[in-house]
Amino acid sequence: MYISELAIHGFKSFANKEKLSFGEGVTAVVGPNGCGKTNIVDAVRWVLGEQKSRMLRSARLNDIIFNGSDAKKPLSVCEVSLTVHNNKGMLPIEYNDVEITRRIFRNGESEYMINRNTCRLKDIHNLFVDTGMGADAYSVIELKMIEDILSENADDRRRMFEEAAGINKYRHQRRATLLKLDSTKGDLDRVNDIINEVEKKVNGLQLQMKRYKRHAKIVEQLKDKEISLASIKMQNIYDQLDPLRKKVGSFSNQRDSELNREKDREKVLDKLRSTYEEQRGELSSMHNEIDSLSEERQASSNQILVLTEQRKGSEQTIERLKIEKIEGRRKKEAHLRKIEELSLESDSLNPEIDSVNAEYESLKNDYNKNETSYTDAMKLLDSLSLEHFDQLKKLNETRSLKDRTKEYLDEKSIFLKDLEKRSLGCDVKNTELKAKQKSLISKREEFQALLDDKKQKLNIGESVFENLRTEKNENIIEYNSIINRVETLESQLQFYREVVEKSEGYSGGTRYVLQHPDKFKTILGTVADIIDVEEEAQLAIEAALGTVSKSLVCKKREDALKIVHEISDKNLGRICIIPLDSIPSSNNLKNDFSKVMDASTVVSSKSQYKNLVDFFLKGIPIVQNSTEAEAYLKRNDFIGNVVDIEGNLYTDSGMIMSHENSSTTGIIGRKEKIESLDEEIGKLIKEGETVKKVIEDSEKKLGETEKSNENISSSVQDTMDHLIKIENEITKIEYGISQNLDNQQSISHELASLKSDLLNYKKSLDNIIPALNREEKKIETVQSKLDNSKEKVKLKRDLKDLSSKKLQDQRVQLISLEGKYENIQYRIKASKESISEIDERGDTIDGELSLLDLKIKDLQNEKKEAETNNKKLDIKLKKSISVKNLKDDIFRETYNEIEKAERIIREEQREREIKAEEIKTIELKIADFKGELRRINEKIKDKYGIEIPKTIDSNDSEAELLNEIESFERSLDRIGPINMAVEDEFNEENSRLGFLQRQQNDLVDSEDRLLKTMNEIDIAARSQFLETFEKIQINFKNTFTMFFEGGECGIELNSSDDPLDANINILAKPPGKHARNLRMLSSGEKALTAIALLFAIYLVKPSPFCILDEVDAPLDDNNVGKFTRVLEKFSEKTQFIIVTHNKLTMESAKYLYGVTMAQSGISKVVSVQLD
Repeated sequence: MYISELAIHGFKSFANKEKLSFGEGVTAVVGPNGCGKTNIVDAVRWVLGEQKSRMLRSARLNDIIFNGSDAKKPLSVCEVSLTVHNNKGMLPIEYNDVEITRRIFRNGESEYMINRNTCRLKDIHNLFVDTGMGADAYSVIELKMIEDILSENADDRRRMFEEAAGINKYRHQRRATLLKLDSTKGDLDRVNDIINEVEKKVNGLQLQMKRYKRHAKIVEQLKDKEISLASIKMQNIYDQLDPLRKKVGSFSNQRDSELNREKDREKVLDKLRSTYEEQRGELSSMHNEIDSLSEERQASSNQILVLTEQRKGSEQTIERLKIEKIEGRRKKEAHLRKIEELSLESDSLNPEIDSVNAEYESLKNDYNKNETSYTDAMKLLDSLSLEHFDQLKKLNETRSLKDRTKEYLDEKSIFLKDLEKRSLGCDVKNTELKAKQKSLISKREEFQALLDDKKQKLNIGESVFENLRTEKNENIIEYNSIINRVETLESQLQFYREVVEKSEGYSGGTRYVLQHPDKFKTILGTVADIIDVEEEAQLAIEAALGTVSKSLVCKKREDALKIVHEISDKNLGRICIIPLDSIPSSNNLKNDFSKVMDASTVVSSKSQYKNLVDFFLKGIPIVQNSTEAEAYLKRNDFIGNVVDIEGNLYTDSGMIMSHENSSTTGIIGRKEKIESLDEEIGKLIKEGETVKKVIEDSEKKLGETEKSNENISSSVQDTMDHLIKIENEITKIEYGISQNLDNQQSISHELASLKSDLLNYKKSLDNIIPALNREEKKIETVQSKLDNSKEKVKLKRDLKDLSSKKLQDQRVQLISLEGKYENIQYRIKASKESISEIDERGDTIDGELSLLDLKIKDLQNEKKEAETNNKKLDIKLKKSISVKNLKDDIFRETYNEIEKAERIIREEQREREIKAEEIKTIELKIADFKGELRRINEKIKDKYGIEIPKTIDSNDSEAELLNEIESFERSLDRIGPINMAVEDEFNEENSRLGFLQRQQNDLVDSEDRLLKTMNEIDIAARSQFLETFEKIQINFKNTFTMFFEGGECGIELNSSDDPLDANINILAKPPGKHARNLRMLSSGEKALTAIALLFAIYLVKPSPFCILDEVDAPLDDNNVGKFTRVLEKFSEKTQFIIVTHNKLTMESAKYLYGVTMAQSGISKVVSVQLD
């Protein structure tokens, strides 16, 4: 796989489209400094996805677009396309040739394409990942990067090793996994917070649901009563509507007979109107006929006037044409005279033109000879100038080398003195640092002892704080439980009070009596109210009594009869009253048993009610189950009913009745339940106040403990800060001592190396001076030859300029004479054309005159005919006007008859409108009733969403219904505002809580999976990196020896738990040198070391291509030879593109590209294939 083509357009100095074709092997790119060679390297780096502008040697990314030159305007876009021949299938794409294109516009927009299909920058990065071909891989190496690879900053070096190991994809995966893990942790924290909030909300909504259900039950009862009331109101309205509708019907019949009479009159009126329209049509036709005759007569008069004017115009045209014909004859004679004069002048010019033309040809021959002589002299001058330039360049290079050598000697001498001074300073500094280190170690031990004591106190305080907080939380939970229980009991208490207050479960009449105790003072209460029943027997007693428990009790029978009659008269519903004086004594009761509980024994009451209790309950056994009940009923000596403890009733007739399921529907025990609830609520409130006081005491103690712990913690932190500060100072001092020792050793080595360099440079300077003298003598000889050649060129140029001036003057004179001759010939031709035009015009005028004579005769005949026709039209017009006047009189009579008929019809319509107003008034009343019906219907429909039924079975009167509705509404007011959407909210929030809890579990699982994935990625990357590192370590020793022919080298990982985070150290000691670090190597040695490392990496993972930008610049000829030999060896697997100035490197290339700048600011590419 290799780069087969690079197309550049608008990138930096490449204003025009340039295409570079590459083959396998080595390709060299050459050219002078500043011509744009490195721009080719930048183009490759940019198209592979480079985003950092500094790597492209630009301040901003837009600066890479061609910015204009003296000869070309700036471009608005630049584009680079790179074609990779994917013959080995290294790229994960099913194409043999892959074209990568990148385009950028001045507005900052970018486009990326793979094989002309739009893609993302990420797609290009993914395509080249771990192939060694990315923008930041080791496939593009510049001279400045040699220093970066061997610098103290190991990031660039590590990137090369990671690319070779192919773990970049693991890096990307690990980074993506870390981002997902952070996101998952954040989501988990948010979900936990939301779950806490939602749980609180769900608990609150549960309490609201209880109030909502009570509210819904009352609303349902209110709905039934309001629908009944609406039905009664609608029936009353229908009773009033029927007579009004009958009255409207009678009015409608009377109106129909009147309308029939009106139709007959309308028919007569229509006939009159038809006659009227016919007469008006005839009059209109007469008007049109008169208007037409008037227009014809006017047109005839106008025609007479037009014919008269046309005759006058024709006579004037005849006079004008005769004058024009005379003027044409005069102009023809003038043109003939002018032609004779111009012909004579033309004949005299011909000899003069021939003479001037001959002299011009002679001067032209002289000029050509002088120009040839001047060109030969210039070629000689250019040859000498080029020779002079080459000699001058060599002289300047030698002088520059001499100056640089002197400057370097001076710099090294100064540097030598500085190194000796720094060596003395290091000894003094070491002594000071060691004394300071000893003092700080003593101080550190004091602070450490103080810190341990404070931490112990803080641990004790935090333990006490945690115990207090746990105790407080337990009390808060207990308090909230008490509050919830109180709210629940208060809700039940409110419900029972409302049930008792409304007398629910009783009939309408009974309820009315109970709600008006002042009117019915003889009533002692209901049976359920006057007895007290043991709690476990309440269901059994209620079953035994049945409807008797809902009966009213009074003393006398006559009082009971009076109340029953009053309730029946008011139609308030059914009522049942038990007079005490009508109850028989209990002596006649038959049943007697001792093995089971008698119903009368579990009931207590006042003595006046004893007969009532015995009458209804004595002799009714209370058994445990149905088996015992059946046994009693089968006994021959048993008469009556049996009840069990669960409230089921077994009658002697064989009927079995179960008890009510709801504990709130029973009549017996309501008041006892209210007292019990009231007492329990009081106890809970007192208990809650006690717990609340304990919570307040706990909060106070917590605050004091927390404040104390904060003070201790702050003191601990201050001590730790002091301790850390001392530790940092000790570390700095230790590092300073170590650095000083390193500096001393480094200075000693540098002093030895510097003295050796000074001796070598002095010898070089002695050799340069004789060579400089020889170059100066050569330049003087060439300068003398150049001056002589310049004098000859000047003489030749003067002769050429003189002959050119004479030739030009002669040419101007010849052109002037030829122009004068052509002007005369043109004027002769124009005069001849004018004569021809005058002759043609004369013939045309003769024809026009004969035609105008004929036209005048025709106009006279037409005028006579028009005058005759005008007289006939006057007679017709007078006759038509007289007929029209007669028809006008008949038309007016018909109009008067129509008005009379219309007046009669209008009077009848007014009478009909009065009756219509009466109907309208009745219909308005009907509409009001209908509106009232609609409002009643809409009110029920809007409120309950149902239609009012036509018939409702209700015994209540309208007044009773209104009272009951008011009672229900008061109950709703006491309940207060209700969240009607509480059920939906509760279901929604409860569902949401379940969903969030599932999400919480998913996030926890996801976090575990991500941690496991990261661990797997780290293990795979670490193993692959170490394996590759070991191979590069071995290869580096071989390549280093290949370049330096000996020496020592190595690469190693510094101490770190994770090799992926460890720094990579490079050791290099060329033969005969003992350099301790890479900074002591020369530029050439650094370049060779970096190149050796690069090729060591290539041996492990060859990059398909490698671009080297002037990396051979620091190398001498001997090392360049080694470099090219290694290139030739590695070019079997890797394509090399080298930017170079070195001729030896050029010789090793198979292809050679030259970059020039023939036009200022614009680079151009030329290519050569070397066989």
